[in-house]
Amino acid sequence: MHEQSIGWQLFEGEVPSPSQDTGAARWTEAFAGLLLDSNAQQVFANGRSVRLTLTEFRLLSALLSQRGAVLSRDEAIATVWGDRFRGCRRAVDVYVSRLRAKLRGQVRVETKHGVGYRIRLIPGHAAR
Repeated sequence: MHEQSIGWQLFEGEVPSPSQDTGAARWTEAFAGLLLDSNAQQVFANGRSVRLTLTEFRLLSALLSQRGAVLSRDEAIATVWGDRFRGCRRAVDVYVSRLRAKLRGQVRVETKHGVGYRIRLIPGHAAR
């Protein structure tokens, strides 16, 4: 199977913001048409705002920070919930499922059974 290279960028610039009070993004991470504004905790897919909960945003950020490498459940729990986590480890699966639904057609969140998750380009989807 031929895996497509991953297009990552870290840049400083303005991203369209749906609300005036958040202001422009200062540092944004881009991946396959996704723009992640860490300051305002917003995600844009091909210029459109994607509504994510804070937990979904943190999980997406953790996946993107892996640069295509696998993020284990334990790493996700530590990054997203930290010491506050009191749930079942399968909660990560629920949030991954929600991200998949909200980002369908944009990126693929792959399950690596027994290991964790990673984010990949959808074949034929050009990195921007």
